[in-house]
Amino acid sequence: MLDVAKQAVEAARAAGADYADGRVVADNTESLTVRNQEMEGIDRSTSEGVGIRVLVNGYWGFAATARQEPEEIDRTARLAVEIAKAAARLPMEPVVLAPIEPVTGTWHSPMQVDPFNIPLEEKVAMLMEATRRMQSVEGLAFAEGGIDLFRRRTFLATSESRRPSSRGRGSRRPRWATASSSAARSRTRSVATSRPPAGSTSSSSA
Repeated sequence: MLDVAKQAVEAARAAGADYADGRVVADNTESLTVRNQEMEGIDRSTSEGVGIRVLVNGYWGFAATARQEPEEIDRTARLAVEIAKAAARLPMEPVVLAPIEPVTGTWHSPMQVDPFNIPLEEKVAMLMEATRRMQSVEGLAFAEGGIDLFRRRTFLATSESRRPSSRGRGSRRPRWATASSSAARSRTRSVATSRPPAGSTSSSSA
């Protein structure tokens, strides 16, 4: 993906940009829900996109695409330059970038275990066990557990830096819900927490 970001910068410069940066973003999500020891749903999604920002004669232009073919990157870079040239007609002062040295580096949100690398069966088993334990509490009408996972990877290259930068960010959020009922009243309680209920264990803790 770093190569795609660098290609975006090169294409923008070739199209006439004085400055350019290319950003590739890839998102992954996973959501699991178990209710009363039965699987309710599994939802997984993946999305990727490329954003190209340029500066032409002091005016910004931006264009993006969800495709990464070389021809599409070139087309998007040219579009960003055209938008920047069109922006020059607006009554505004040209942008002047600060004369500072570019910064390069890599950053990842800290974690002990990447939950996306844990087998699906293990995550489902943890939720099954959690809802089983919740159901053992007298008076509960139902028990529900879930996990929401999110991971974003960002790769950035600029025309001012010879080396691109990358950044990774991830989060996970277990969900637990229970309900008690009687002939006189019904009450539901739910909580989103970074920890499972006391007494349960999970290998997906990050």
